[in-house]
Amino acid sequence: MTAISTPSPKKLTRNRRFFAFLTSFLFLVSLIFLILVEIGNLHPRPVLSDIYFIKLDLSHIIPRSVPNAALVNSIARTLGLHDFYQVGLWGFCEG
Repeated sequence: MTAISTPSPKKLTRNRRFFAFLTSFLFLVSLIFLILVEIGNLHPRPVLSDIYFIKLDLSHIIPRSVPNAALVNSIARTLGLHDFYQVGLWGFCEG
């Protein structure tokens, strides 16, 4: 019979410590980005207003190569579809 060798406790502890530090670092990075998105959604400043979760640009939802694309886009606007939607942390903007 062959004996299965198990890694030493020191090596297992080193791996566990590495992944604990890695996940802690990634958590801190995501927390910083979340704070930036939160501030960007609240204060209308030039740089911070460009930070958001999602921005959908629907100004030309139908490609120009489609026949009557301008007509279809104008119909979409009359139905209430806006040119863009910008979603932040506590609300959204449309225009």
